[in-house]
Amino acid sequence: MSRVKVVNWLVREGGHVSVGTPLVEVETEKAVFVIDSELAGVLRRIDVAEGERVAVGVCLGVVADAEETLVRPAAKVTPLVAGLGPAGLGEYEIDDYSDALLGF
Repeated sequence: MSRVKVVNWLVREGGHVSVGTPLVEVETEKAVFVIDSELAGVLRRIDVAEGERVAVGVCLGVVADAEETLVRPAAKVTPLVAGLGPAGLGEYEIDDYSDALLGF
């Protein structure tokens, strides 16, 4: 698996999420997976639109507190991968390390 397709965002940008909230459906060569939020907060940014294909590991979006400022590049945070938990590092500035990148 080297590429995934974003099938459907289940939460819109600016939507509030809890731990376990389904965020986005992604499709691989073999199956469709749902990426759930591992944090409570707001889906602050969607980086990959529905229908787009991207390489594995690309940031799909960012979940963070509503008050936090997001700036690139800076401190390292952990992307979230469907069903696998933390899977690597992305580069985004964060105020208190509660931001999370959604990557597959």
